[in-house]
Amino acid sequence: MLGEDKRNTAVKKDEPGRGDGETRRWGDTEMGRRGDAESQRDVRGFGTQYSALSTALSTALSTVLSTQHSALRLTHPSTFFSRGNPMDLRYPVGQFEFTEPLTAEKRDVLITEIEETPARLRAAVSGLTDEQLDTPYRPDGWTVRQVVHHLPDSHVNSYMRFKLALTEEEPMIRTYHEERWAELSEARSAPIDVSLDLLDALHRRWVMFLRMLTAEDLTRSFKHPEWGLVSIDKAIGMYAWHGRHHVAHITSLRDRMNWS
Repeated sequence: MLGEDKRNTAVKKDEPGRGDGETRRWGDTEMGRRGDAESQRDVRGFGTQYSALSTALSTALSTVLSTQHSALRLTHPSTFFSRGNPMDLRYPVGQFEFTEPLTAEKRDVLITEIEETPARLRAAVSGLTDEQLDTPYRPDGWTVRQVVHHLPDSHVNSYMRFKLALTEEEPMIRTYHEERWAELSEARSAPIDVSLDLLDALHRRWVMFLRMLTAEDLTRSFKHPEWGLVSIDKAIGMYAWHGRHHVAHITSLRDRMNWS
């Protein structure tokens, strides 16, 4: 799975002043030529009333939009504004970025992140009800349950790609339609414990494999139909990010919904 509609609800400070200025120019032309003092007072009174009306309308509009904004946050839990700016709920930890080569220290950090992903996922879904598990993490997004089932689906494919890279010469790997997998009946309804346990076992085996890679192993790669040549190091970075990415889908939803 890897814009929100911005509405400016601020009242422009110069609006009443512009109204007063337009009134004075009108008075200077039409009423000034008549020289009628009483009419001049009428104009000033109209300017004051116009200014007050403009301010009242602007304040009312601001209040209405503010109320709509609050309602939006309640009825669409995956719409979130951070310091007034919309956050891209698809990428709560940012999109994947990678720069080679990796140092041994950085590689070890990334492998540790892969190792910790199952525990972080368990913590993220701990205590959630079935209703909460079936809540999309964003509008038109996967439910929490689908996200949980997606992780072992994705990572078992990745595990196989690592093995292929080490045993074949730049193999062309086969992709899969993750969006279709996520729509299968069991991905939409199966208990999450099945996938949590699967992810635990898979990552234990995967991390054993990664920690035993030699310097020669790390020079190997596989070919992806869309990404091109992918090195072992880049794949390590990608799946460390992938775990953070999906766990954050769940934790950010919990924060927005105030799910304890």
